[in-house]
Amino acid sequence: MQRTCVTASHQGKSVFSRAFIRAIADDQDLPVPSPTYLLQNTYEEHDGPLVHHFDLYRLSGPAELGRLQLEDAFNSGICLIEWAERLGSSAPADHLQVHIELLSEEDEERIRGMQGTRELIDQASSFQEEPADVDPEEGENAYCDKRWRRVVLIPKGIAWIKRIGNLAQALMDRPDQGLFLLSSLSQR
Repeated sequence: MQRTCVTASHQGKSVFSRAFIRAIADDQDLPVPSPTYLLQNTYEEHDGPLVHHFDLYRLSGPAELGRLQLEDAFNSGICLIEWAERLGSSAPADHLQVHIELLSEEDEERIRGMQGTRELIDQASSFQEEPADVDPEEGENAYCDKRWRRVVLIPKGIAWIKRIGNLAQALMDRPDQGLFLLSSLSQR
């Protein structure tokens, strides 16, 4: 099986993780609690691939990773890892890093002023979070932050470089599918 490991960091990783898992499972009502205290949740009761969701926040470093059986998880399905910087050298060579950062007010205003974005912005602004998106551990106001974010995809390894290249091409071919800012695709 080809390894599929996605690491999420910075502002919005829990919301990203929840949406990612629901999309893979094709179930927008799927409960996706934070694995902060359990360290790992597994999703297998759907038609898609097995999904391992890790949150390594409570770990102090790579020495504590042994009990998670990461190598088995990396080889058995999709791994979504929050706080992946705690993996150290245990991270697989081939993986996708997803960095999520808040946009400055200046960047947000610049994007709002771009030709052709008004309809897409209005459409995105009309999106309302469903009550099912509220994680009891995070409280009712967990998803009230509507500030804009930049998502940077950093492919690690040739397989991910090819996948991101294909994604970039698909977005260029179908700009009507949404507002995407592909500011940079680089291997770091």
